[in-house]
Amino acid sequence: MKRQESPRLQAGEYVNGLRSPGDDCSQNLKNTEFLNYLIFIQLLGDFIFLLFPELSEKISNV
Repeated sequence: MKRQESPRLQAGEYVNGLRSPGDDCSQNLKNTEFLNYLIFIQLLGDFIFLLFPELSEKISNV
């Protein structure tokens, strides 16, 4: 009896409603870069408010 080989899946192909592993590597990288930018902007804002505490007071009085 010969063993029947199953066809290889390409990244992102569906089998029984499930995606093959390793399908979203580039999308995950884009998401990670986006989150890094958000964290950078947050830290930059925190640093500015540490340097200029009067800005924080003006904003909280609005």
